Amino acid sequence: MAPSNTVRWSPPLWGGISSTPSVSPLATCRSHSTPSSASTLLASAFVPATVSSSPNNAAKPSSDNSPLHAKKPHSAEWINLLSPDTYSPSSSGSPPSLPGKIVPPRSGGVAFSTSNDGGGCNLFYFAGYAEIASGGASTPPERFVVNDLWQFAPYQDDSSPWGWREVKHPSTQNFIPGPRLATALAVLPSKGKDTLAVLLGGWDPQIPGTGGVILEDVSVLNVETMEWSEPISMEEKGREATIPGGPTSRHVALPIRICDVEGAEKDLILLHNHRCQNFVQLLSMDSSENSENNLYAKWTLQSTKGECPSSRGLHCAAQIVSSTSNITKGVVIFGGAAKDGNMSNEVFFLDVHSWTWTKLDCAGKRDVDDSNNKNGEGIVRGMPSPRAGACL
Repeated sequence: MAPSNTVRWSPPLWGGISSTPSVSPLATCRSHSTPSSASTLLASAFVPATVSSSPNNAAKPSSDNSPLHAKKPHSAEWINLLSPDTYSPSSSGSPPSLPGKIVPPRSGGVAFSTSNDGGGCNLFYFAGYAEIASGGASTPPERFVVNDLWQFAPYQDDSSPWGWREVKHPSTQNFIPGPRLATALAVLPSKGKDTLAVLLGGWDPQIPGTGGVILEDVSVLNVETMEWSEPISMEEKGREATIPGGPTSRHVALPIRICDVEGAEKDLILLHNHRCQNFVQLLSMDSSENSENNLYAKWTLQSTKGECPSSRGLHCAAQIVSSTSNITKGVVIFGGAAKDGNMSNEVFFLDVHSWTWTKLDCAGKRDVDDSNNKNGEGIVRGMPSPRAGACL
C-alpha cells in the first residue's frame, strides 16, 4: 500500500535517476530566496536569526573584505558566497577572494560533517552525478557518476584560499569506493578513537540505458588519515561486510548512541530502507579483535513494534538527542516515496529504547475558506507537502 497523504511522482525511483533537479549542499541563494538547483554547485550558507535585546542592536557589516557570514554570524538569511556583491569592498579596492567550487557541478551525492579539535566541524561531499555542459544548445550535456571526495575549508582571511577543495588520498591508499549516487553515509563519533565515516550502498548507473547496479557494500573513511577501507564481517570472518538483505539505495542511515542493559554507551549506525517493515538494521564497528589493523562490522536486525512506515525510499531521518546527555532518545523519519512513485509527507518517530514506532499527527490548521479550496477539503497550513529526496 502506498503511503497516505501522497502525490504522484512519475520518474522512476528505484531503477533510474530522476530528472527532477535536486538541491545541492550550500546551493546559491540570498536573503529570503531559496536555494537553486544543483547545477550551481556550491556556494552559499544559511545563518540563524539574531537574538537581540533591542531591535536596534542588529549586527552591522564590518569594513573588511571578509564574507558576509563571517561579519553577520547571527543573521537569518541565505547568502551567495560566489557573488562579489556579498562582500564589502576592501580599503585597497581589490576584489574579494571567492571560495573554491566543486567541479564539475553535480547532484545526488552525499554531504557529511565531522567535529574537529577546535570545537568546529569539517564539511565533506562525496560522489554524485556530475555534469559537463556541451557548449551547444542542441547537444545534451555529458553526465557521469563520480567517486571523488571534497572538503570545505572555512574562511580565515582574504589571503588564504577557502571553499571547496578535492581531497587527495595518501599514496598508500589502495582502495576507494566506486562511483555512486542515492547512497547513505553516517559518521560514528570518535570518543578517543579515529572518527569513522561509514558509506552504505547506493546506485551506480553505469552505461546509460542498462539500469546500472544497486550496491550492497560497506566502506569506511578514517577522517584523521583520509584513508578508505573495507571492514570485515564479524559474522563471516575473512569476508568484507555487506548490507543485510542485499543491495540497497535511496535509504537513510544515521548515528545513534544508546545504553546497553549494563548501562554502557554504544555508538551504532541505524539503517532504514524499503525492506524495513517491522525491523531496522543496526551496524556496529569494532577493532578490538584487530590483529592486522582491520575494522570489523557487525549487523543486527532490531525488531520494532507499533505503526511503522510503509515501504519507501528517498525519505529523510534525524535523531533526537537528550538535552541532558548525548544519548539518543529516538529517530524521526519524514516523507519519501513508494516504489510506484507515490510520495508522502508522513512523520514517524522511533523510540530507540523501547523500539516502538509512533505515527505523528503534524497537521496544522485546515483552512476551509481558502480560495483554492476544493470539495470543502481546504489546505493544511504549517505542514510540508508530500516529497521525496528531502533532508532533515
